[in-house]
Amino acid sequence: MQPQNSGPIAPISPNPSYDFIYKDPPKPKRGPFKLPNMPKPMLLLVGGVIVLVLVIIIAVIVGRGSNDSQKYIELMSRSQEIVRVSDIVKPLTKNTDTLSLIATTEAALSSEQSSLSNYLATNGTKVGVKDLTLYLDKTSDDKIQAATQNNNLDSTYAKYLKDQLNSYLSQLQSTHKVAGKNAKVILDNAISSTETILNSPLLSAAQ
Repeated sequence: MQPQNSGPIAPISPNPSYDFIYKDPPKPKRGPFKLPNMPKPMLLLVGGVIVLVLVIIIAVIVGRGSNDSQKYIELMSRSQEIVRVSDIVKPLTKNTDTLSLIATTEAALSSEQSSLSNYLATNGTKVGVKDLTLYLDKTSDDKIQAATQNNNLDSTYAKYLKDQLNSYLSQLQSTHKVAGKNAKVILDNAISSTETILNSPLLSAAQ
């Protein structure tokens, strides 16, 4: 008995396709973004947190105020020059009032420089040694030496210090007008201490 023939057998393709193995499955289409299905009190809480974060960010930006770091560097440079000249006078005078004035002035200005330097560093500005030479004036050295020879060093220094502190105070006050909240605290203290030094008997009498 011969086997039944069910029909011709289809020929096998010499180059079968296996693309279906390598192709990524079709990705589902994404619909529009929707808030998660949360209870209303939870949604209000999340919204409140977002608003609070935005308020904090705005407060930080406003607190920084003007980002013009050059104004603060100029203040530091002016005070640095006063300290430099005061250091020249210190070993040359024997007047206790002058020495006390120098100690008070240097302590106040050094503290203000440190506060301003830290403030600038917090805002990403590093102050170098060269930045503090903007008001360097070597003619002041010659005047101090001449005053020493003419025996009027104390009065010459008092006049110098009064003029320089008045200029420093004026610059503090103008910078204060455009400063942010954090910087204003530093400038308020600097203005107060500078006014106190200017009201000292030695500087009040200086002409």
